[in-house]
Amino acid sequence: MARALLLVACLSLASTVSAGDPNPTTRIVPTDYETITAAIDASNAGDEIIVKPGTYDESLLIDGAFGLTLRAQKAGSVRVTGTEGIVVSNSVRVEIFGLDVEGATDAAVFFNGDTTDCRLDRVSVIAGEDSGITLFGDRHVATRCSVEAADFFAYFVDGANTVLSRCSASNGDIAMFLNGQNHTVIDCKIKDMNIGVVMGADNALVANTTFTKIDGVALDIEGEFITARGNRIRKARCGIDIDEPATIIGNRITKVDDIAINVDSDGVVIADNIAAGSRVGLQIEIGTDATRVVSNKIRGSSEADIVDGGLNTISVDNNFKTLILTGT
Repeated sequence: MARALLLVACLSLASTVSAGDPNPTTRIVPTDYETITAAIDASNAGDEIIVKPGTYDESLLIDGAFGLTLRAQKAGSVRVTGTEGIVVSNSVRVEIFGLDVEGATDAAVFFNGDTTDCRLDRVSVIAGEDSGITLFGDRHVATRCSVEAADFFAYFVDGANTVLSRCSASNGDIAMFLNGQNHTVIDCKIKDMNIGVVMGADNALVANTTFTKIDGVALDIEGEFITARGNRIRKARCGIDIDEPATIIGNRITKVDDIAINVDSDGVVIADNIAAGSRVGLQIEIGTDATRVVSNKIRGSSEADIVDGGLNTISVDNNFKTLILTGT
C-alpha cells in the first residue's frame, strides 16, 4: 500500500515518543504546544495529550509509543485535516479519543503491523480517496467509530483478536474487510454500501449488526468457522453468502432481491433464522455436504423458500412453504 512507502519516507521526520518516564504528564494543545505534532514530539510513556476544539491542518505520526493517550477535549470538536491522517507505528497501548479526521489521501487512520493493544473511541472519518480505518497488528479495539464515504474499505483489519464494536459505515464501497483470526464485529451499523462485511478471518464472530441498503452481499463469509448471530439485514441484493464452514444462527433477513442465505460449503449450521421477501430464502448449492437446517422460518419467497442441492442435508422443524430439490 502507498501508506507503507509514506511511513518509510516519514520516519526521518517522525514524532518519536520515548519510554520510561516515571511521571506521566498531561500536555494541552494549543495551550502548552501550538500543534498536536509538537505535543507528540515532547511526550513520554503514559502521557496524555488533550486537544482543545479547532481544526488542525497537520498529519500525525505516533511512532514507538507506549501508553500514550491522544484525546479531544470534547468528542467531535477537533478536526485533523492533514493529507496523511493519523499513523500509529511500532506502538503499544496507544489510545485515541474523539478526533475527526478529514482530507486524508490514503487511509485516514492507519495502525501498522508492529502495533498492538491500541484503542480508537469515537473517532470519526470522512474518507474520500481511499480507506477509512486500517488496523494491522493484534488486539486492537475500535468502538463508537464512524466512517463515511470511503472509496475503498471503511474498515480494514488484518491480524488477530481485534474488536469492532458499535462502529458504523455509510455511503461507500466495502464497509468492513477482515483477515487473520479471532476478530469480533458486534453491534455495528452498516448502511448504503456496495458490500457489507467480508469476513476472511478464521474463528471470527459477526453479531447484532444491522445492514441496510446494501447493493451487493451484506455478509460474505470467506474464512473458516465463522459465527454470524443475531444480525439484521434489510434491503440488500444478497443476504449471507457462505463459502466455508460456519454457524448462522438467529439472523433476520428481509427484502433481499436475490438469495437470503446461500450455502456453498460443507459443514454449515443454519438455525433459528428468519428470511422473508427474497427470491430464494435458503439455497444449498449442489454437492455441498452435511448442512444442518434447524428451526428456521422462511416465507414469502418469489421463487422458492428453500432450494436444496446438497448431500445429506439434515432438516428439522423448519417453517416454509416451497422446497425445490436439485441435488442427487
